[in-house]
Amino acid sequence: PPSLGNPLTSVGQPGSGVWSALFDSLTVIGPDGALEPALALSWDLVNDTRWVFHLRPNVTFHNGAPMNATAVAAILAYLRSPEGRRFYISTEVDTIAAVEVIDPLTLAIETSVPDAILPKRMALVAVPEPDLWRTLGPDGFAQAPVGTGSFKLREWGQATGRMIFDADEDSWRAPIDIDVLELWTVSDATSRVQALITGQVDVLEAVSIDDVELIETSGFKVWAFGGAQVASIAFRTVGNPESPLQDSRVRQALNYAVN
Repeated sequence: PPSLGNPLTSVGQPGSGVWSALFDSLTVIGPDGALEPALALSWDLVNDTRWVFHLRPNVTFHNGAPMNATAVAAILAYLRSPEGRRFYISTEVDTIAAVEVIDPLTLAIETSVPDAILPKRMALVAVPEPDLWRTLGPDGFAQAPVGTGSFKLREWGQATGRMIFDADEDSWRAPIDIDVLELWTVSDATSRVQALITGQVDVLEAVSIDDVELIETSGFKVWAFGGAQVASIAFRTVGNPESPLQDSRVRQALNYAVN
């Protein structure tokens, strides 16, 4: 990823595919779009503006430091700070007015207005090891990230484009039967498919519809699933007086064309 191991900079690829191996968030959105527990086992809406999260016990970061309510509060405080506001993920904490550590495994979040989807927002907030984050700063931490995920970084491999991670057997979601994870970013679609067919890689992401038949006839299974996100199209009309989009009927026609 352009920002290496700083998970606060975006939600898209290739970062999200890398960071999910290293980090966890309070919640996670499953393949069916349903919200599932992660670092938080459960959460309650106490009143219109107060959420209480109950954290998973006995979770540690890759360096052995405990993952607790104080660690979560630290990253939320950072995202609400002037420095943290420069990162994309800070938009997910806009409604947070205060964070209270009730005990090591209980965290209360007070919002300035009712925020019914706050638990879903928390799925985008990865929790880094707070002491290292403070000591190294975002740029230093990005070089040597430490989270609670299934894998811990061995090397970025910036010269080769291949990122190597070792299994963390002490992780609360330790990987099964995988000792080493190697991630390889290849922007060209044809090269990705060839890498799969020739055995250079075991799993391929971002399959083009045009390549599905070739991949399946080569003996591989293609798994398609809906994305847990809302896609939108913006019509640029301001400062563009000659655009056909100035006509509301054109905009409506484009809308009707979307299934």
